[in-house]
Amino acid sequence: MLPAGLAKITVTDKTGLLIASRWFYNDKKPGISYNVMARSDDFSPRGKIKIDIKAEDERGKSVESNLSVSVIRPGLMDNSNYSKLLRRMQSPELQAFNTDIVLPDMNDYLIFYQDASDLSGFTDADTVIEYLPEPEGHIISGVIKDRSTDKPLSNEDITISFIGKTARCNFTRTSVNGEFLTAVKEYGVKEIVIQPLSPETDGYYIDLKDPFLPEPVGFEAGPLYIDTTYLDEINKAIVSMQVRNIYDPFLHPGIYSSKSNGGPDFYGEPDNTILLSEFIELTTVREVLKEIVPGVSAVNRNERSSLRLINKYPDASFTTPPLVIVDGIPIYDINKVLEIRSSEIERIEVLNTRYFVYDIIIEGIINIVSKKGDLSILDFDRSVFRQEFNGLHDGHKFNFPNYSIEALKKSRLPDFRNTLYWNPGVRTDKDGDAAVEFYTSDEAGEYIVIVEGFTSDGKSGRSVTSFTVKN
Repeated sequence: MLPAGLAKITVTDKTGLLIASRWFYNDKKPGISYNVMARSDDFSPRGKIKIDIKAEDERGKSVESNLSVSVIRPGLMDNSNYSKLLRRMQSPELQAFNTDIVLPDMNDYLIFYQDASDLSGFTDADTVIEYLPEPEGHIISGVIKDRSTDKPLSNEDITISFIGKTARCNFTRTSVNGEFLTAVKEYGVKEIVIQPLSPETDGYYIDLKDPFLPEPVGFEAGPLYIDTTYLDEINKAIVSMQVRNIYDPFLHPGIYSSKSNGGPDFYGEPDNTILLSEFIELTTVREVLKEIVPGVSAVNRNERSSLRLINKYPDASFTTPPLVIVDGIPIYDINKVLEIRSSEIERIEVLNTRYFVYDIIIEGIINIVSKKGDLSILDFDRSVFRQEFNGLHDGHKFNFPNYSIEALKKSRLPDFRNTLYWNPGVRTDKDGDAAVEFYTSDEAGEYIVIVEGFTSDGKSGRSVTSFTVKN
């Protein structure tokens, strides 16, 4: 994904020959004034601080805006890179990137652009969005082709799944060129499996599109210059960090928490859930389905097995086998599934109703979850596309002690936080007002409040103020 405010234009002729490739910054629109005030009864250690924020435009009118609020030690604020970035954005070479590219005949070129910036100079050319925005999650895209003919599998229903104890199957359909695209919200490193929904389709291969920029953006952070007037503050911050690392494991449970990664199975609540630990141990999944799981039966035909489900509604019946999932992945070799040892299974979930995905009809679902949840209970088909996938970075919610609780305020565990507060999701209301609250640490001294934000029409603003905690 592109850094904020950065866009790319690539110009090629119709044979694909590169004519120009340029990065440029969007025009920055200053115009918000943030009035920030810190209030407290006594500004003491472990005391409550309230920050009042007022947002106004250049005419003094209150405006709604999104903003980030940070409260840190003054020695930890780096002004050099921010100022250098502003100067760089106003430099002649970057301003030149905002000008139109003049070509002899625009009808002879194909232009690929990303960003909603003004591209009025390219209106006569064919345009293709090279990188899509990702408001609904990380986009996975690629192409699926026949291995023997190298022809794309057109209008093919495929599943994009992740190995794990939770079934997260994404269903999509390829284009006439065999291309597919879907958005996922998986966190961390997972194993992804992509395969056709039809068990009859085999002999294919998949090329995933690289979701990252193919070339560097050409911007390097400026050198770090340490302000020697803050050496004492920097040394205090280093000591505080070391103290925090020592005492973090002993903090009261619930004071600090990280964002949880998880969610329900894609089909919602099952009709039946069978925990194998509640039953006597059988030999294989075949016996479990026969003896324990209601409404499920195995059918053998031409040495191949399939499963049948009884619909939960008496006046309805299934006409095709259900979708069988093992550790989050659809599996079509039912013979292998039936021979899995029951001692390795944690639970079996059954959906005894039809599941609809646009015009796809799934005639029930049987979800088998192993104790390990890593699909190691099956010899995986090597022809199926399976590889490691780097999902979104696991987000961590910034929390801080709540010293309104008397027991916590009197706790002997030291509180040496260098960052007292951070929240990137603050918003001023229609009257331009916002407020945040937090508690100070054990250390007296000066602290800096940094407020940075922008409006829906691109206006931005920044304000820095300070307050002092006294013993």
